Amino acid sequence: MKILSDAIHDVMGHGLFVILFGGRILKVYISIIWPYDNSYIWFSSPPYGFMDWQRAWIDGSGILVCLLTSYLMQIFLLLRWRLDWRIASALIWLSFWTLASSTGYLIMGGIQPFGDVANLIGRGILTKETSIIYGITSLIIGFIAISIILGRILIMNGLVKSRFGLEKALTTFWLTIPAITTISIIGRGWPLTYIPITFIPPIIAYTITPIIWRRIETAKNQKET
Repeated sequence: MKILSDAIHDVMGHGLFVILFGGRILKVYISIIWPYDNSYIWFSSPPYGFMDWQRAWIDGSGILVCLLTSYLMQIFLLLRWRLDWRIASALIWLSFWTLASSTGYLIMGGIQPFGDVANLIGRGILTKETSIIYGITSLIIGFIAISIILGRILIMNGLVKSRFGLEKALTTFWLTIPAITTISIIGRGWPLTYIPITFIPPIIAYTITPIIWRRIETAKNQKET
């Protein structure tokens, strides 16, 4: 799903807008050993070149399309109370990766600009501060939705039968954030001092689990009656 999220970022994001603005895609490379080797897209501009506003859309489209994809899947999963767990699992992981890659890009790019975020900052579309704010806000929205969706999948399929079990499940799931951030930081050679901050999502997941448990159990009982 990480590989697929990279394809969405580069092809459905950057590539789509390149074509819309008259450019041509020359090469698409999707890495399977991220972050030690990054995915990328090579493209050419039309004869008259890209205008500044077009180039801004091309730079930002990868993040934008990934966020849109993630939120659309979250809405779909929130509306579908009963869905085959295999389909739901695939969608939730794709939703997670498109969310994590785009919000992580914004947050880490705001702290230490690189790639698309550096380009957007250079063009005056973003600042370091707004990049971090947008990234954190987008992550919070997705964090809440995915936590509810995952909790519901686990409970409805009988994989979790107690609040304690749900606490362990959600906390373990969100430990993915510090894990992938650590890999990314090591891969890029950034300071390890950023890592402790990444444990905030699993800590919050643990603290809000009682609320999620009550809401899901209440909704489940109402539907059964």
